[in-house]
Amino acid sequence: MSLQEVLSTIPWILICLILIHRLGVCKTEQIRPSYIAMIFTFKILGTFILQALYTFHYRDRSTADIYRFFDDGILFNRIARSSPTDFFKILFNYYDVSDGFRTKYFEQMNTWIKPFDSGLYNDNILMIKLNGLLTFLSNGSYEVHSVILSTAAMIGIILMIKSLLKRSRQMQWALFLVTMLPSSLLLISGGLKETVLMFGAGSLFYSWMSISQGQARDKSAIIFGLIGLAVCLNIKPYFLASIFPAFIAFMIIRKTKIIDYAFTLVCLSIFLVMYALAYSGGVDILASIIRKQSEFINHSAETNPGSLIQLYPITKDWTSWLPAIPNALFNALARPLPWEITSAPLMLMFAENLLIAWLVVKSLTHRIRFGTDSSNFTFISLCIIPGLILIGLISPVLGATMRYRAPFLLLLLISLTPYLTSPPSDENETT
Repeated sequence: MSLQEVLSTIPWILICLILIHRLGVCKTEQIRPSYIAMIFTFKILGTFILQALYTFHYRDRSTADIYRFFDDGILFNRIARSSPTDFFKILFNYYDVSDGFRTKYFEQMNTWIKPFDSGLYNDNILMIKLNGLLTFLSNGSYEVHSVILSTAAMIGIILMIKSLLKRSRQMQWALFLVTMLPSSLLLISGGLKETVLMFGAGSLFYSWMSISQGQARDKSAIIFGLIGLAVCLNIKPYFLASIFPAFIAFMIIRKTKIIDYAFTLVCLSIFLVMYALAYSGGVDILASIIRKQSEFINHSAETNPGSLIQLYPITKDWTSWLPAIPNALFNALARPLPWEITSAPLMLMFAENLLIAWLVVKSLTHRIRFGTDSSNFTFISLCIIPGLILIGLISPVLGATMRYRAPFLLLLLISLTPYLTSPPSDENETT
């Protein structure tokens, strides 16, 4: 990473900024173009700060999250030159073990084959393919990849905010909060999986909320919905599994003034139905979570990260889940504790926890004082709690937890925004 490489991205930054403004679905009178440009500038700065950390502090590119998919993507791109037929076979998964691709190609990469694999899915593969395709545009420049992927995350954030909020003041506050949150600024940036996930998640929210509001004929909503579904299924299926029951419950009861606890019961019922259907189809979700926890623990034992914590072991005995679930939420939202801080990233995570706690308290105070209400809060809470529980159950590394939980925290901040802004005094403000 050099100053010249960073400066070479300026044309791409301008192109991406124009794309954000020109993309029809992101055009909005509620968020001024100048405001979006300012926030996007901070996003790109966060992207380069993240790259500097992985360049000058975490020097092993084979384990550096932002570089390992990029480096493997370069190798994947080279296959297009040496054997275009093999490249397209791999790109569209049109190959089998008899083709010999494992020894010829995949074993040459760092992350295509996981050292510990539960057999559920390998989300590394999508990132490798995406970086391989981007190499045709970037000519092998990571900085260009990072700008393009950060732009995708920014578009996803805007889509999500437009889907959940209506007032201009709330939209602008939400955009500021979710962009400047430390884990968002740094970890939903560059070549990390969360940038792609945020684009997919924003696309899904835009599509589903448009359909729920009677705009099912909107072609852009349908297109974004299909893209978002494909992205989430391939990059982070657990995110889709976490939000799906709440969305179904919302679609069922959106025209009723149902109270919060009944909404929760409907959502829980949908979870149970989903589990029963999966189990009857031969997929044991609980057993898969147990295997995933074991996979993460084994991997962390090999890599020996600095922010390792002990997890409650979960087994097929349902009683093991009773203490594990509340402990999982605690791990995902409240740790590290002050005496567990041993590094700058953990200090940043601790500060972020304090910020989130302060915003929650401020929101509750505002609601009591002004009587502000938002139906989104219960809906979003039901979207994020399952995902946070899963992260707390399977991740024994706090550094990884901070990254995994970031998209869920963004949703939380968006749902809190109506409580953080003063009641609108301008009756003509767009609603």
